[in-house]
Amino acid sequence: MSTGRASLLTVAIAAAFLDVSALIVGAEGSWLGYLIAVTVHLLATELVRHRVRSVCGDGASGTLAVIGALAVPVFGAFLASNLHVPEETGSAERAGRILEEYDELRPAQSTPDALIAEGKSLMGHGEYGKAFVYFESAIDALLDTPASPERQRLIAETRINEAAALHRLGKLSLAEQELRQAMRFAEAISPSLRAKALLALAAIHAVQGDTFLGEMESERAHELAEQAELPEVSAKALHTLGQMLAHQGRPADAIERYRAAARHYESCGNDVEAIRVKVNIGAAFVELGK
Repeated sequence: MSTGRASLLTVAIAAAFLDVSALIVGAEGSWLGYLIAVTVHLLATELVRHRVRSVCGDGASGTLAVIGALAVPVFGAFLASNLHVPEETGSAERAGRILEEYDELRPAQSTPDALIAEGKSLMGHGEYGKAFVYFESAIDALLDTPASPERQRLIAETRINEAAALHRLGKLSLAEQELRQAMRFAEAISPSLRAKALLALAAIHAVQGDTFLGEMESERAHELAEQAELPEVSAKALHTLGQMLAHQGRPADAIERYRAAARHYESCGNDVEAIRVKVNIGAAFVELGK
């Protein structure tokens, strides 16, 4: 058998392994299932590596290109099956995530719009636990309405607001889950909301110590804001990006982003935020010893 055919057969076998692992994930739905699936996935990966080493030898470049072209979508499909999140999750399935101390504050039946408005008002008054319950109730009410693009938009927007409440309550993992759910409907929400969700994810990852991921999310938020010509959102993204860079020990890069953020804030007439950014610029100069 030729090297190319042998390698293609290897990828086919690896794909079969990955299909089995995906089936295990779908059928098992438990940590044991995930453990078994990941083990089968590793077997498939090792199979490809071993075949390349033993068959391809020094002239492996062409064969590796073929393997790469075929293997990437296979591994992508595997990851997609592992990272699958149900499209819409109702209150019964999310009951385990609801914090008992706040669930007793659940409001009486009302319209989604009224619940969302009250949740936003509660956020403004610092009542984050109660706001969380109102947003949760709004999502449940929206899930009972007919499917439509507008419903998707409202659910995504409410998840972002709910994530803000959860972040304030220190429930970072739950906040991240809500934001990722919202981002699954990215096309249904405005660039402003997408940028807001990305910046919220960046803030969570910064608290968790992952400023590199936070940097990428802030950069993407800035790109969205610039494309949509949203100077204040762009300013927030640049400000957040500067903070990420400062945490990474890159004060010179941080100053560049801070200055751009200050210009955006000033163009919007937001002098308070502009002053806050300038304070950060001063701190960055101190880091540089200037």
